[in-house]
Amino acid sequence: MGKKKRTKRDEKLRAEAKRRAETKRRAETKRRAAERSAPSRAKRERSSILDKIPRDPAHLVAYLMVVVAGYMLVEYALSIRLIQDDVYITLEYVKHFLNGDGLVFNPGERVEGYTNFLWLLLLSGLGAAGVDLESATQHLSLVFGVATLAATFLLAYSTKLSGEGLPEPSRASFTNAKPLFAALAPVFLLFNGGYHYWTISGMETTFFAFLTTIGAVAVLAEKDASRPNYRFAGALALAALTRPDGWLAFAVLYAFRLARRVFESDKPFASVLVAQLKAPPRLIELAVFLAPNGLYEIFRLAYFGHPLPNTFYAKTGFSSVYLATGFDYLWSFLQRYMLSGALALAPALLALKRKWRTPVAFLYWYLFVYTLYVVSIGGDVLSHHRFFVPLLPFFAALIALGLRGVYYLALSRNWAPQLALVVLVAGPPVHEYYRYQDEIPELKQAQLLENSLVDKMRRKGLWLNEQMQRRGEPLVAAATTIGAFAYATDAVVIDMLGLTDEYIAHHPKPIPEISGDRTVSWKERNYNVDYVLERDPDYVFFSTGMKPSAFAERALFITPEFHERYYLENIRALDVDTRVQSAFMTYTRLPDELVRDLGMKEGERYHPKFITFYYQAADLIAVEQRKGDAERTPDAMRQMERIVDSLDVYAPAHFPDGYTLLGRMYYLHNRHDLAAEAYQDALRRDSLSVMGHAGALMYAVEAQDTAAMIRHQQFVQRFSPYLLSTFNVY
Repeated sequence: MGKKKRTKRDEKLRAEAKRRAETKRRAETKRRAAERSAPSRAKRERSSILDKIPRDPAHLVAYLMVVVAGYMLVEYALSIRLIQDDVYITLEYVKHFLNGDGLVFNPGERVEGYTNFLWLLLLSGLGAAGVDLESATQHLSLVFGVATLAATFLLAYSTKLSGEGLPEPSRASFTNAKPLFAALAPVFLLFNGGYHYWTISGMETTFFAFLTTIGAVAVLAEKDASRPNYRFAGALALAALTRPDGWLAFAVLYAFRLARRVFESDKPFASVLVAQLKAPPRLIELAVFLAPNGLYEIFRLAYFGHPLPNTFYAKTGFSSVYLATGFDYLWSFLQRYMLSGALALAPALLALKRKWRTPVAFLYWYLFVYTLYVVSIGGDVLSHHRFFVPLLPFFAALIALGLRGVYYLALSRNWAPQLALVVLVAGPPVHEYYRYQDEIPELKQAQLLENSLVDKMRRKGLWLNEQMQRRGEPLVAAATTIGAFAYATDAVVIDMLGLTDEYIAHHPKPIPEISGDRTVSWKERNYNVDYVLERDPDYVFFSTGMKPSAFAERALFITPEFHERYYLENIRALDVDTRVQSAFMTYTRLPDELVRDLGMKEGERYHPKFITFYYQAADLIAVEQRKGDAERTPDAMRQMERIVDSLDVYAPAHFPDGYTLLGRMYYLHNRHDLAAEAYQDALRRDSLSVMGHAGALMYAVEAQDTAAMIRHQQFVQRFSPYLLSTFNVY
């Protein structure tokens, strides 16, 4: 009996072993067959991917619209042809990085004055390959501007609206028209002046917009939430390395994905949310996003010593002033591009149809949170709404979605649907084209102003290099517009706005009566005048020459110590291309033996209205100098007299420039007796007034007063030698 049992057990074991061997043999045969057919299978897979691209007439027309939009964007952008001054801040870091100085703005000062790490690395790679950096950054920006048009098409295309409720023929028409409406989204970007401006600016704006848009497309195109969405996590990881705002973009999109799963489930909210947070695919996505950004954060702390970029500390703040300027910034954007908000709000009506609520909510959720962030930080000082450019693809997709909703209504009511399709697809591009034509002159003007600023600051930087060579010693300069200026000079540059200066960013000392002035267009309200003066810069360069414009400049201008230690000098900077000299103004440090004591108490400052009237006088002179002799009237002269009288009330007793401006006005009107007296009044107020001496020299020559002529000429020769060539310096 026992022998029979053992025999049966052995038979079972042999049968099991035989079955396993057969299974193994079949698997091996299958593997070898797979290896033999791998090339053909890969070819079939490639063919299947291509086959999935729709080629019906509607899609082909849509593809053509996107391609034409890309071509036109290149043409428009190249016609603007500008480079933003802030680009040179990044290029200055690239320059020092390639020179082996590290990621620094000034050698030896580890300050994270950039907010575009990945963009900086891309430019460093191109620079290491010998590519011209100024050209590279513009063309790279343009490439991603075109790529964002394609990404915007995909965003609008991935935002699904079902044709539920329509009869079958109409439903098919609604579905077939989808690519045409999706192609309208990049057309809206094409005819957006702000998008053109930043596409060719050389900044990372379009690169960031491309990455965030692609991340959103990955969310909308997601079919299987049980797997990690690597495209979403990867795109947003790169976006966060490009700009800190990428963290917000990731959080907003990640939160939407979680919320969608939670609200689609019938289970309790908390349990579904916890399950989603614990789900391996979500954890993997977090890991993909956090791994590179976490590594950079570790590097940031170790190298720079702070958890956030220095610009965050320098620029941001939370107060009623920031909120007010932020809302002004938003309203300006809505007025310019969104029909005062109507184009942004009208598509909300799509949510009335239940099946459409998710895609509509997705776009509005992203736009709302990101816009709230832009408003809270006070917007941006740069023109053409840079902070809203990454949102333009989402606004464009929303508007395209709204037009498709109108087409649905025409189909459902049988309101000449074929005609409605033609009008809705062709009408908006035509309208946007003509609206853009009205915007072109303003774009050209902005281009001229920015290029002029860059050229002016570059020349000042080159002039500073000449002074270093002449004096044979390193120099220090303070400025508020630091990009092209710092890139052109080897001097140490103090950023008075604190963007690249750690101490100002972390220890600001704003003056309320200066920083609270909402008539000033600058947004950077953090500065520290005492620190700048302690650094004892050799030169202080204001962005507009002699007039204080930025808050930091205005605060410096009402500080007595600044006037005690600095004087206004006229300089001549040579354009290396045209070999033409241009006149500029700088505030130059006095020799120690000539530093004045103006008798002010420590911490005491002049009245801010002093700047207001000084501005009016300088602007009036600028207008009058552009006129011909026949166009000048006594009214301007009398107006200048009234301004100088008001300036006397608020200006410090020693301040001479009101009278030098008045003397210039009299000179333009051929009232030379009054002009000579005004220049003498300026010298009575301040014997170190270069412009006062220059004016007095001019009339000493006319009067043939040799002693006075020698005295004034020696002074001007010492303190502003370039001024002797001409007196037309305002």
